[in-house]
Amino acid sequence: MKNMKKVTLLCALVLASFGVKAQGFYADFNVGYGLGLPGNVLGTTTHTDILNGASTMESKNLKGSLGQGLTLQLTPGYMFNEHIGVELGINYFLGAKVLINEQTSNFQLTALGINEDYSNRYDHAQSNQLRIIPSVIISTGTSNKISGYAKAGLVMPVLGSTIVTTDAITAVFTGTAIQRTTLAAETEVKGTFSLGFRGAVGLNYNITDNLSIFGELYATGLNIKQKHRVLNSRTIDGVETTTTMTTYDKEIEYVKELNSSSNNSTYNANISAGSPKQELFAKTNFNQFGLQIGVKYNF
Repeated sequence: MKNMKKVTLLCALVLASFGVKAQGFYADFNVGYGLGLPGNVLGTTTHTDILNGASTMESKNLKGSLGQGLTLQLTPGYMFNEHIGVELGINYFLGAKVLINEQTSNFQLTALGINEDYSNRYDHAQSNQLRIIPSVIISTGTSNKISGYAKAGLVMPVLGSTIVTTDAITAVFTGTAIQRTTLAAETEVKGTFSLGFRGAVGLNYNITDNLSIFGELYATGLNIKQKHRVLNSRTIDGVETTTTMTTYDKEIEYVKELNSSSNNSTYNANISAGSPKQELFAKTNFNQFGLQIGVKYNF
């Protein structure tokens, strides 16, 4: 509630500036790219060697963030004086495709001279979001030819989702040969309303009284709690299979706790196949550290 009051105040100040014929009003457009830092554990990468019937396995964590990607932003703002102002960033985030799970295996059978890749699975995640970023800006002096500034604000994703694609090959050894089956699936995950934080430092260069260019380093801290997951498609050897699946098998609703009344077969024997399966929620990391450049017009 405290954060929402801050957001409301910042938004009101910026929106009010649209009607003010003042020298301090400006708008900028910028493009940036952020790395997924700091990251956390997204999944695992596992490799299995099968040699003459005996298996050895090694596994390690995959670390990163779904915050890696391109940002496009339009920002109206208002400077109250040479040093202090507010702005409202309208930010579109186009995430990079990030590997979140990898499983590979190799099969060797000396007697038949077989030594080849056996089965594998790769899961990638990619996010798109529309974000609103109200911020406070402090400058060393906007009328200077070159000025430095710092920003601090909130990050509020208002639209968007994460698409997870799965490509896999499963294998069975029949005794004389390896038979393989291909799987391709697409899952969409949506989250609850979440608040993040964003800070930036940059330099501004005034080309004319009205036009300037700038570059800044920024950092975003954002974690989004999962809300709903749906399997959009699943093909096995090229044949679509979702048409014969129940809602329970295709959708997941994320909740805070599971018990004997939850729609989850592990906890409840009397599940509803026509309702989404319930699972415990987790948070997805969208942290970023990046660089953006842009142009600004001062009215």
